[in-house]
Amino acid sequence: MSDSFGNTWLEDGAKRVASAGVPVQLSASARNIRQVDVTAATANTGLIVIGATTVIAAGASRRGTPLGPGDTWSQELQDLSQVWIDAEKSGDGVVFSFIG
Repeated sequence: MSDSFGNTWLEDGAKRVASAGVPVQLSASARNIRQVDVTAATANTGLIVIGATTVIAAGASRRGTPLGPGDTWSQELQDLSQVWIDAEKSGDGVVFSFIG
């Protein structure tokens, strides 16, 4: 059953980067979605960077979109497994929600 917008479900989650410089995939399996909202955890002590498998948080080599604590990145996309994060500081992470 879907709502008046044609959406069928909403889910949420959280991910941490255990070791800074080692990107983490938001979902290891392909997820058919419509939109994802990713927010850098407010307790983070560094930047989170969102991108593809090539995302890098390290300063001069940075690739992807940087987020400070509490900043949000929203994107329409079809597959959640395409979203990766990296962090400047080990243990920093994100919370996210997505709709399908």
